[in-house]
Amino acid sequence: MGSTLEYDESTQTIKMNYNNVASYSVNLTDNEAKDILKQIIPKAVKFYGVFNGTGSFKLDKTKTIPGEPNYAQVIDEKITSIEDLKKWVEETFTKDVAQTVFFSRYLTPGIGSLPLYKDYEGKLYNDTGNGGHGWAFDYLTDTAKVISQKDNVAVVELDRTLFNNPDIKLTLRIEYINDKWKLASRLD
Repeated sequence: MGSTLEYDESTQTIKMNYNNVASYSVNLTDNEAKDILKQIIPKAVKFYGVFNGTGSFKLDKTKTIPGEPNYAQVIDEKITSIEDLKKWVEETFTKDVAQTVFFSRYLTPGIGSLPLYKDYEGKLYNDTGNGGHGWAFDYLTDTAKVISQKDNVAVVELDRTLFNNPDIKLTLRIEYINDKWKLASRLD
């Protein structure tokens, strides 16, 4: 079964064409896995910044939620609500990973914690008093090797560095869902 890997610049998605076969199993080469990871890991890292960093969105700090002055309005044409934010994350991560890693921790946190983002009167707001310190990991996608494949899931191993020093061999799952590769595991 032949396949081709295409990158659509306009939608920033990677598509695997399986010669019009409706049912398939992935059969990635190491090079195809590297190409996929080179596209999705930078996007995934960006989401760690969106949820655990500062400066991901332009904010209008003059527009706040009454009684909650730390929440400033997000100024973004595409991301204007929690729903938009979730859809954006789910373009890169599977729904279950997005829920576990981001949504449950930052949108609906436990008792005593405030959500990082809130909808208010049809607008998205960001808690400006919350934020991390960036991301210290780098992912060496050129070291990626396919470990296993079954159905629409591939398990890939690659090297990760911490502050530019060797860290660990990281094992990631990528899943082909609705003509798109998504990260089905966390990066940390």
